[in-house]
This record gives sequence, structure tokens and C-alpha cells, in this order.
Amino acid sequence: MLNAIRTRSFAGSEITYTYAYDQNILGTGGQKVGGWTKVTSYTDGGRSASDSTDYFNHVSSHRDFGGHVVTYSYDYAAHLQHQASSAEQNIDFSYYVNGSIVLGATGTQISYDGAGLRTAALYADGHTECYSYTSDGYLADVRINGVLRSHRDNDALGRVQNYLEYAADGSSVTYSRLSVFDADSRVTQDTVTQSPIGGTSKTTITNYDYRLDVGGGHYTGADQGVVTHSFQYDPSKTAGGTGVDFTTSYLWWDEAKQSQIQVRGSDSDNANANAWEWGTGMSDFKYDVNGHLKQVSAHETNGKGNGITDNTPSRTLNYTSDEYGQVLHRDEL
Repeated sequence: MLNAIRTRSFAGSEITYTYAYDQNILGTGGQKVGGWTKVTSYTDGGRSASDSTDYFNHVSSHRDFGGHVVTYSYDYAAHLQHQASSAEQNIDFSYYVNGSIVLGATGTQISYDGAGLRTAALYADGHTECYSYTSDGYLADVRINGVLRSHRDNDALGRVQNYLEYAADGSSVTYSRLSVFDADSRVTQDTVTQSPIGGTSKTTITNYDYRLDVGGGHYTGADQGVVTHSFQYDPSKTAGGTGVDFTTSYLWWDEAKQSQIQVRGSDSDNANANAWEWGTGMSDFKYDVNGHLKQVSAHETNGKGNGITDNTPSRTLNYTSDEYGQVLHRDEL
């Protein structure tokens, strides 16, 4: 079996993979069968994760990019029996005799073409959606009850460069989004125009950064693979100096999870006489032992461009979720 040892993206981001045999890995029924540990490392940013699988390819442990370790054990039928983590996750699983799950009907009739592409959907309320594709197999048009309601222009890589939504007449554009991508197919700029029927058209431009701030708002540090900063402005009112800054920091599990978001108005063009009254906002996020959101706290200033100095939140929401991340209960303190 051939295993990848290195990948490099079009933008130059590099990931390395190493493999090591471990004779002590446990398999089904807790029996020692041996297996392999794979380590995945990002050379830019220093993050790494690992997965250990037994001889029969059952995952026995996983360490995510944030250093959280999850272990798995199986019964003799290879059903997952127990799952525990270094974040104090502790889940036991039990099964019916046949070990199967029965799913209910969705109430939607779906049709596909010979290539496996969805061509139509008939919903329980009687409306239909029909889909057409480019010669490369990318979704292009969506029609609802025979009327064109959205269109996508895709590039050779399947990225949606221009997206349009139409009113019920099938010709009046009510929403458009023009996107620019980097070499790793990440959006670096979005231009969104909303044109409601009978209303006033409005355009906003948002620029995105994926690297760390090296100081002074220069996002040229290590590539984080997620949006670290964005700036949104109205091109009809400013050349790009007056708008809203968003900065985001993260915690790492299997994926990046937001730990803090800060928002601040910027008026370097002196385009808004009331800019001195703009306040700063911040939200903190906390997660439970399963890596699911458990608390959001909001902070705000009293305007006048001040930063956040009081750590007392103005609003706090608590969430209780099951092990799959489905919210069971929400409280506001």
C-alpha cells in the first residue's frame, strides 16, 4: 500500500505525513493486534495531529491539532463501545441486537441523471426545483417551478466566481456575489450587491486575511488556514479606509474553533463625522469536553472608539449539547 508522505498546495503550504508501526495498539474486544500511527504536520504554523489504527483499520486513538486526545474501544462485532478524551469526554455506546439504524422518510422525491447529478427535487408542499450543470459537472442554474432563480459562473476549478439570484420574474437580479480566490482556492475578496425589488441597491466589499498579524494590522505572519481578519466597506462612500474590522482568534480541535471575535469601526478616510462615537465589540467562546460550544460572552464599550477594558460581559449565553453537538438547551444569564 502506498502512503503519501508530503503534499504541497498551489500557494506553497506544505503538509508532511509520517507512519510508525506500534505492536501495542488494541483492536476489537480490547485485544492487542498492533497497527499504525500516522502523524500529520503543517510546516507553516507548527500544528500536528495523529491517528492510530489497528491492523483491521479501526481507529484506536486520535490527537487533534489542539492536542486533545480521544481514545476508542470496540466490542467483538467492531461496534464502537466507548469513547473518552483528555478533555474529560466520556461516552458509552449500546446497540440493538441487529446493530442497525432506521432512518425516516424525508418527504422529498429526488431525481438524478446517469452521472449521479441531482436533476430535480419534488417537495411535499408541491413545489419543484430543477438543476442544470456545466459540461464539467458544476451546478450552474436552479429553477423553481420552471422559473430561473439562481445562476453560477464557475471557473475551471469549480469555484463559483459569480453568483446571481433572481426575483420571481426570472430576470431581475436581486442579489449578486463576485468572489476572488487565492492559489489555495480561499476567498480573498467578496463583492456583494443586494438589489431588492422596489428598494435601493447596496454594495459591500469584504477583504479576507488568513495569516497572523505581525503588528500594525499587517497580516503577513504564519498562514493559519482560517480567516484571521476581514475588513468590510461600502465602495460608494469610501476608497477602502472607512469600514468595519473583524479579527478572529481560534482554538484547535480537529478543526479551528473560534475563541474570540473583535469588531471595530475604522475611519482613516474621515468619511463619517460620527466615527468618534463608534464602539468596540468582542465575543468570547468556550467549549465543552466534546468540543461543542457551551458559552458565548459578549463585551462592548460605551463608544468613542475605546477598546475593551472591562472583562465583565454585557451578555452571556450558555448552551447544553449532546455528544453530537445538537443543542438541547440554551440559557441567557
